[in-house]
Amino acid sequence: MLTGDVIARSSDSTVPPVHASISGAVSEISMRSHPFGHSSKCVVITSDGKDRWVKSTVAQGLQQNILEKGIIESYGLHRLDMDRGADTVILNGTDHRPYVFVDKAIMLEERESVIVGLNLLMEAVGAKHGVIGINASDINLIDAMRHEAVGRDIEIVGLKKEYTRGMSRLLSRDLSRQLKSRFKRAIVSRVPTARAVYQAVELGRPFVESYLSVYGAAETAAVRARIGTSFQEVVGALGGYKGTPRQIVMNSPMTGVAQHTDEVSVIRATYALMIDYEVPIEEPAPCIRCAQCVDVCPVSLLPNMLGLYSRKGKFAECRSYHARACIECGYCSYVCPSKIPLMQLIRHAKENLGAGT
Repeated sequence: MLTGDVIARSSDSTVPPVHASISGAVSEISMRSHPFGHSSKCVVITSDGKDRWVKSTVAQGLQQNILEKGIIESYGLHRLDMDRGADTVILNGTDHRPYVFVDKAIMLEERESVIVGLNLLMEAVGAKHGVIGINASDINLIDAMRHEAVGRDIEIVGLKKEYTRGMSRLLSRDLSRQLKSRFKRAIVSRVPTARAVYQAVELGRPFVESYLSVYGAAETAAVRARIGTSFQEVVGALGGYKGTPRQIVMNSPMTGVAQHTDEVSVIRATYALMIDYEVPIEEPAPCIRCAQCVDVCPVSLLPNMLGLYSRKGKFAECRSYHARACIECGYCSYVCPSKIPLMQLIRHAKENLGAGT
């Protein structure tokens, strides 16, 4: 088996295939722990140590080529938004610093790939305009990206807020106001996705590695890790742990998922690892009905009630409280004085409600 060979396909033709991230032989197919907290069937490949790549093939049509290369939206495990009715493609390049800095790292090291990748996304959906939002404090990075985008219909905008997973509509609305233009239909993606599209179309490489930032290892850095690499191996490559970790979180501190072991693997949706040493993991206390979660919810839900019903498995009630409208920003969990994992409980409810419910 070669690196880039397709090893799994879905019966749904719109779901991107999975590719081998190393060359070698399949040694087993078994159930393994998944970073999102459940078990999943995994293909285990024993490396031959040669990293021999499959010969690149190009599918007919740009959209189909991107799909065949296994690219998903790095906000989560779902396919890219390829709505041909879009007039603008937005890249959210705001990192939740200091813990997440992968977007900045990619733009510093691979500016051309980001710009070209965004152009390819625009071409794929027929959009005429592109926008990249970057933390306003990164003045030098903004200037460098503007220089790289000269001659293209792409605007580089400094943003004072950080926009976490699920805040696509808020980002689109705020950018529309800041640029004093109305987007008829804007697609919001991320910087790692644009990089992956560049590699797929220009270099012919399937999506077999994640670019992720690691905060809390002996060396804090942004690294490229092949899909399937264990978190333990990633941390080990950066000098290991600085002590006994109390908590390892995949992705951002607001919306990420705490891990029960570091033997789980990097997946296509991994873009950060955060390791805590000093902060003890607190057991949730009963809700004190302070309504802080209600006050901070950007879409005016009642996270306290949703968390209560989700914990009890009353998903019909979660539907009546509009669980599926949750954008998973994580603010409710962050402010809760009782340390109730409200976002995770609401996410659990949404998974049990299912699509179209």
